[in-house]
Amino acid sequence: MKIAKDKQMVYIQAIKRSFQTEKYIEMQAKRTVYHIEHHFGELYIFIDEEKKKSVGAINMEMISNIKMLKDKSEELSTTITCLSNKIRVVEEGLESDHVAFLQRYQAIRKLSRTHCTVPDPQLVSGALIDVVKHLGNLEFSVTQKLHQSRSYYPVILDPNTAHRDICVDKTLTEITMNDSDYSEDIDKHPGSPERFNLHPWILASEGFDSGINSWTVKIEIFKGCCSWAIGLLEGSVSRHGVIDKGVWSLVYDEDVYTAHSGSKEPVTLTLEKDLLTVRVALDWDQGLLSFFDVDNDLHIHTFKHIFRNKVYPFFSKKCDEHTLTILNGVS
Repeated sequence: MKIAKDKQMVYIQAIKRSFQTEKYIEMQAKRTVYHIEHHFGELYIFIDEEKKKSVGAINMEMISNIKMLKDKSEELSTTITCLSNKIRVVEEGLESDHVAFLQRYQAIRKLSRTHCTVPDPQLVSGALIDVVKHLGNLEFSVTQKLHQSRSYYPVILDPNTAHRDICVDKTLTEITMNDSDYSEDIDKHPGSPERFNLHPWILASEGFDSGINSWTVKIEIFKGCCSWAIGLLEGSVSRHGVIDKGVWSLVYDEDVYTAHSGSKEPVTLTLEKDLLTVRVALDWDQGLLSFFDVDNDLHIHTFKHIFRNKVYPFFSKKCDEHTLTILNGVS
């Protein structure tokens, strides 16, 4: 009877967890939709501003070209008036008596030759709207500007792997602990095979099983902060319980820097300055994982290992006095 009751309780707890997971999924969907709308709102604003710039440029060109034509028309009108006056003087001379005409013959002849030297009016070059400039490859040029104005991150965090104490920002590139915006949800994180249940870690959304990859992490730290770590974890390693294999990391713990490789003895690192920006470089094919101090252009440590499985960048912190942020751009 006791065995049956215990089994019944297990199933009741499973149903309870399933219900909690349903609520969490609803919350995830709501929050994700909110952030999607926010991101698209920024894109709409950008595109609307680009449209206004394009339309404004056309209107400015139209005003400029029309003014140029009006100025040219005024010049033509002035020339016409001048020619009309000359024609009138010549005609008046021709209508005068012969003696007066002969007396004024040289002046009339000179005036007649003068008006004949006025050049013929020419079509105004460049008066039409430069349609090609405004429409040619418009979508491509706007898309290129959009690409240049947006941030690209070589590594994106997967919140579904985050320990219950780890909080991820809306860009999925920064972790904190017990952020007020997320505190109400900390106890609602459902357990799952993907989520770390012991170590305060979080994985990147994509792993690597070939090639060369790198990413840069900014560390906002205060003196005496307890601990943080960055490195790699094999995707096949269980995320429940103690992890002592398939992991390579650079660790900061109570003012001491060490390099950890599974269950091996950690290597203590001697650094003259605290690390504020760290670049992680992985050459999977060559079996090299290196860490660099970006601010001081120094090599920190390199692990050598023959990788056989897909590995994922991981990030860890144990206090709320600092943040770890993945920087944008290709490192």
